[in-house]
Amino acid sequence: MRIYQLDSKSENHTVKKPVSKFRGFWEGIWASRRRPFVYGVAIILIIGFIAYQFFGPLSPKGIRDDAITALETGNATELCNLASPTELKRLNITPAKVKTYLDQTLWSEGFPKGVAKLKFMQNPSYKMVWEIHWVGDQSDPDKPHWGMWIEEINLPGEGWKLQLSDMMRDTCAWKLGYGNDQQGKLWRDICKELDIPGIFEQTGKYDYFKR
Repeated sequence: MRIYQLDSKSENHTVKKPVSKFRGFWEGIWASRRRPFVYGVAIILIIGFIAYQFFGPLSPKGIRDDAITALETGNATELCNLASPTELKRLNITPAKVKTYLDQTLWSEGFPKGVAKLKFMQNPSYKMVWEIHWVGDQSDPDKPHWGMWIEEINLPGEGWKLQLSDMMRDTCAWKLGYGNDQQGKLWRDICKELDIPGIFEQTGKYDYFKR
């Protein structure tokens, strides 16, 4: 069924043009007493959308960007905020411990001075991994030629979270090089000194150190 507008200037009220159902519906609402209600619903939806953008859960890219900023500014507290509360509790991780750890690895010669290269690594749907090359880490022959990884996992009931302990291990790899036996030893030794008993692995499982 179509709704037609009549030409008021014509004595015979001839048909001028068809009006769509959609337009007729909204024009009816606009002219009715429901207008304040429509305004109210629209305002609520807009406020809800804005609130979700600012206070809702971060997207994987948002977590990645916040983690990079925290690594570049020495913000260990923010790194913990991006991680799963379960990981922090099970591995006894605190901002103070993260700072102490990174002071001996990634931050040992100062904070990174920006990202030179960022590469997305293909992974299962529940994982997000980015390889990062910091500015200067390729130009200095005394530093390794590998990037470090920022890994995230989509946890049931929690959403996307930074795998903090796995990233901390990777800072040793960035500092000393992948495949370096000293990297594994240094990583575990620092963790044991800080009473961090293991790691939240890439697979989403916890791996505890042997005593």
